[in-house]
Amino acid sequence: MFETLDAEKFCSGHSEMTDRETIKKHIAEMEERQRKVKSLIGKNRTLEETKAEFPKNETVLIETIYNEIKRSN
Repeated sequence: MFETLDAEKFCSGHSEMTDRETIKKHIAEMEERQRKVKSLIGKNRTLEETKAEFPKNETVLIETIYNEIKRSN
């Protein structure tokens, strides 16, 4: 969907204005987190073990990703 938007500047309402490249980078980083969490789930890692693999300031985000992946399986 992002690629279909004809815009160069974006405003989320929760942060400063940003550009297309910054959004692309953010999406790629989120996809990488999801891949890593999915891999750890595949290795039967618990939520706590999975969160320990990421920086402490990402624990809430990682818990959300973990729970969404677990629910979809």
